[in-house]
Amino acid sequence: MGGVNLRVYPELCRKLSVECNIDEDTELPPVLMFHGTKDRTINPRVSVEVYNRLK
Repeated sequence: MGGVNLRVYPELCRKLSVECNIDEDTELPPVLMFHGTKDRTINPRVSVEVYNRLK
């Protein structure tokens, strides 16, 4: 993300992560999610998990 290795800076990863920054009281605008099935960095199942947490 932005040329920063998030494994080296996990606190930055938590700040940028949607699922770490929402709860039942958080009001979100409409969200468009898409994920390519050939992505070798992030497993497409992660998109499904994030979707389920945002519901």
